[in-house]
Amino acid sequence: MSAFKSIFTILAAVAVALFAPAAARATPLSTTVLTADGRPVAMYIISATETEITYSLDPSGAGPRTMLRSQIAELTIHPPEGWAQLQNMFDAGAYSEALESLAQTAETYASLRSVQDSIGSISKLYHLIALKATGDFATLAREVEALAANPITLNEHFENELTFLRAWALYGRERWDQLGQFLAQYENNDAPAELASKPFRDIGLAKVAELNFLRGRLREQQGNREGAINDYYAAMTVNLGSQKGITRESVMAALRLIDEAINEDPAHPTATFEAHALAVLAQRLTANGELPAAYRGYLERPDGLPGSPQRAAAPADDDDEDDAEDDDEADADDGDAE
Repeated sequence: MSAFKSIFTILAAVAVALFAPAAARATPLSTTVLTADGRPVAMYIISATETEITYSLDPSGAGPRTMLRSQIAELTIHPPEGWAQLQNMFDAGAYSEALESLAQTAETYASLRSVQDSIGSISKLYHLIALKATGDFATLAREVEALAANPITLNEHFENELTFLRAWALYGRERWDQLGQFLAQYENNDAPAELASKPFRDIGLAKVAELNFLRGRLREQQGNREGAINDYYAAMTVNLGSQKGITRESVMAALRLIDEAINEDPAHPTATFEAHALAVLAQRLTANGELPAAYRGYLERPDGLPGSPQRAAAPADDDDEDDAEDDDEADADDGDAE
């Protein structure tokens, strides 16, 4: 295990230790309220609805009171102990290590979800993102569906993230028709009609990569292998491969489909070249450099691959060597004459 991985394993243990007790009791959070008439009030928030908050002036939560949301101009909820470490893990992409603590935090502070971008809403969003990143799409689908009963409140940027998570939930449920409808709304209908695939509108390279991957999956279900391969190629390249999870899954999916094509038509003129390139890339992207046995043969460079090194020239015979030596001596004499 690398030192990097060890650090996040330790941080994960710390985060779990900090948030596990809180899961049983939602500790009131330090909060600053600016009232509508301009008065700052320090308090400890316990819960919130769309119309009011419940708070205490004591950190234990004793003697709870209520305040109407209409009386509040600004509401600042300070994060709980341990959130900074958990945030760092999430930002560094340590999703597996952060997953459990994110779920616990989201459950503990679910009563604050009506407050935009509160710890209750953000931790739930991060939990959903971590589920997507770790490939647990079935759980993601269940958690997204559960938001109907207790929704989270987010700013426009985060709401857009949630919109795409809902698409991944459709994929997790294999609701292909609904997924197709979602994808269609992002396709560029002004693109030239002769294009084999409609490109997606410019909504950011990261999102376009996600859309291409999801459309690749959809096209597989529709039996459109060539279209799926093209989408996987786009998913792995449109954002220069910066989304490692999508890039890795796209490479493996494309390799699987190319392998199917080769098995059906071993004489395909370019498929073996594509398979070789994908296999080499897949080997670099896997954690241990191991490919499934069915694909390892593609690591060998195929004959006729464009750019292959030329064969070494045949060794010169003795007469040629003698002639070359004579030429060298003549050149040397010319040099002396100069």
